[in-house]
Amino acid sequence: MLRRGAYAHTRGVRAAAILIEESPLALFGKKKGPADGDGNGDGAGGGGGATGPFQPDPGKAARWFEHARTQHETANYEYAVTCWLKGLAFDPANQDALQGFLSSAQSFASGQKKPGPSKDQVKSFGGKSPVDRFVQSMLLWGTTPQLSNVSAGVKAVEAAASLGLGDSAKWIGERTMARARQSEPKKDHFLRLKDAFESIEAFRLAQQAGEAALQVDPNDGPLKDEVRNLAAQAAMTGGGYEETGEEGGFHKNIKDAEAQKRLREQSSVVRTEDATERIVQESKADYESRPSDTHAIGRYVKALLERGSPEDEQTVLGVLKKAFEDTREFRWRQQMGDLEIRRERRNLAALKRKVEENGGDEALKEQFKQAQRHLLESEAEEFKVRVEAYPTDARLKYELGRRLFALDQPQEAIKYLQEAQGDAKIRTGVQSVLGQAFARLGWHAEAADMLRQALDNHANPNDDLGMELRYGLMVALENKARADGDASAAEDASKIASGLAMQKIDFRDVVERRQSLQKLVQELRTAG
Repeated sequence: MLRRGAYAHTRGVRAAAILIEESPLALFGKKKGPADGDGNGDGAGGGGGATGPFQPDPGKAARWFEHARTQHETANYEYAVTCWLKGLAFDPANQDALQGFLSSAQSFASGQKKPGPSKDQVKSFGGKSPVDRFVQSMLLWGTTPQLSNVSAGVKAVEAAASLGLGDSAKWIGERTMARARQSEPKKDHFLRLKDAFESIEAFRLAQQAGEAALQVDPNDGPLKDEVRNLAAQAAMTGGGYEETGEEGGFHKNIKDAEAQKRLREQSSVVRTEDATERIVQESKADYESRPSDTHAIGRYVKALLERGSPEDEQTVLGVLKKAFEDTREFRWRQQMGDLEIRRERRNLAALKRKVEENGGDEALKEQFKQAQRHLLESEAEEFKVRVEAYPTDARLKYELGRRLFALDQPQEAIKYLQEAQGDAKIRTGVQSVLGQAFARLGWHAEAADMLRQALDNHANPNDDLGMELRYGLMVALENKARADGDASAAEDASKIASGLAMQKIDFRDVVERRQSLQKLVQELRTAG
């Protein structure tokens, strides 16, 4: 597995080499045109324009993306935003860069008194090509707090759709549509989103945008008919087939019967050995003919993993390592980590079966215990790398915090868990682990407060998670009562124990806890 230190070192060496080769002043000097050998027009980077059709240049883009990562890590978010967009002008389909841009842009926006881009950022992007329009609208959209510039978001979706960037258009469009619903809804925004989604055959999203427009104007009869047609289109695509990526969209345009057969083989859950082998060999040949193409890499990796031999997995690690080194796209590094963790979990499962078969083997039990801890350490290290790559992703911080807590590092876990509380979808889970971490530090009052917050945020206190939260709160209150001589805390804990026992008498050790707490309440009342 690539460890965090090795990855950070590789990034640092790469960034230093770029900065020596090309200074920021040179980068932001005169705009390169056809005479400079880029074939770009007058835009932000790879705009195309009068020189002919747009041609992406992932190599040049990767250098800009590396600049962006370096600047983000040093909290120079304004410059990081500019670097991300300069790179996207050369490689607008790069999904990792889109996410990196949004992370830097929102960090920049959070520190600004006036919403929107700075004057220097605006000056860095001109031109009138489709790619230029895409980059300009991304700048205006991403640098407003909480993506509040819906109009710019709509323009970004339209620009992405016009370039044929289906995945990017959907990624931006889903966020823009959610924000459009939260702010003052405008029918025109939803109609434009509908048209953009329809142009890339994302019919389910187009239907949703049309339905949102109807909520603004329920009396638009023609629009109702159009939404019904979009719903039918979405159904005919095979359950959202348009959203599965290249293969789904490709399927509709293939007329050749043999090509359709091969495509069905690729999408089938159960395949013959001959079909599997043919898919591997075809994807291998495609990859070897264009080893830097992201689609070829992805298909080859998928085919190897689905065949699934140990040799295939080792080949995949080599392919992913090369892809990451060549493109600096973090998704390849992340897939390497996923594969390494999967292998380690598989080995742990095999070891667990041995323990179950040989219950009296103490050496085997100790080996299993050590393997469990090693897996936790590997997962924690992997999530640290991912948090560094995506510092605003609350879910990654939650997963890292859980592993650190399991490794008995409560204070380190608390740091990441506190940062993850902002995501409402995972807040209850985050606060549950936070409460346990405070308890492990002996901070009983803080533990009780946090677990109360988790219960308040949880919809059903009587489901499995609700009962676990109540039990945790009971323990925290009991510990506080014993440590501080707090009769009130003991009484609250005793009431929770009674409630749990009334709901499920065999839940954990709740009967014994109830008896112990009743005795504690009497002792503290007498002492008081």
